[in-house]
Amino acid sequence: MNRYLKFLLVGLIIFIPSFVLAQSGGFQSIIRILMDMVRQLSILAMGVATLVFFWGLVKFILNTGSGSEAEQAKGIMFWGIIALFVMFSVWGLVRLIQNTFQIRQGGALPFPELPTNNTGGTNL
Repeated sequence: MNRYLKFLLVGLIIFIPSFVLAQSGGFQSIIRILMDMVRQLSILAMGVATLVFFWGLVKFILNTGSGSEAEQAKGIMFWGIIALFVMFSVWGLVRLIQNTFQIRQGGALPFPELPTNNTGGTNL
């Protein structure tokens, strides 16, 4: 069986209970579960990128004398830093957009309040 098909099947088997249990909450519940999974996977990806960087650092320290292995370790550290930079940059851009447009945690945009006059009615 193809390697990617196996990966897809394992992923579906892991996440199927989430979809089945989400039926009672409707579409919003499914979206909330998917967003939680994306959030957890992004945290996992940041951890993996950090581990890759430190693995390259350890390899570089242990192989300072040999040229080819030290270059390989530099490459590992380089791509670990690039991955961390991209992930933190995207995270920062999302926060910037949320703060600029005042998007709350639930994803709803704030409605502007209409000015009121002294009689309790709105001034349009």
